[in-house]
Amino acid sequence: MTASGAGWAAGALDIPGPADERAAWQACLGAMPIIDHLGGALDLADPRIVRLALATRTQAHEGGLGTDALNGAIIAGLLDCAMSVTGILHLRGRTCGTVQMSIQFMKPVRTAHPVVECVAVRRSSSVVFVEARLTEGRGRCSVLATGVVGAATLARCASGRDGRSNWSERAALTALPEQDQAAA
Repeated sequence: MTASGAGWAAGALDIPGPADERAAWQACLGAMPIIDHLGGALDLADPRIVRLALATRTQAHEGGLGTDALNGAIIAGLLDCAMSVTGILHLRGRTCGTVQMSIQFMKPVRTAHPVVECVAVRRSSSVVFVEARLTEGRGRCSVLATGVVGAATLARCASGRDGRSNWSERAALTALPEQDQAAA
């Protein structure tokens, strides 16, 4: 992963589906309570990059290094959300979670509205390998992260569904048929 802005996502995988479908996913996934709680705003306009901006910064976000810098727990939360969203998109709506994350804090984050960018660099039928960075003004990178997002295997819930398509149902989209999910 490179920290420079130009060409950062050049080796990234495209997010499956057309732009109008990404817009539906943005509305659905952007409404997750954790994103709201963190003060984030999701942007899926780019065909490769999941962007999560810190739109609302409060005093609770501060305290990193005993200063007004963004708290590391908030940074980790934003990275985790961006990684999970990337996994959900690349695994076509399956319930996903970050199973491994490594973070490199390179300098304090002081800008009011930093942006996390996350891309998928490799995937299998149930795992997505991701890279993310947190940038400040003029694309300066302050935090780098890598991770692995895995699809959950859920027992049938009370509704009789297996949980694999819960995000696509919320987005009013159709998940890939099971045979396509297995091949993806």
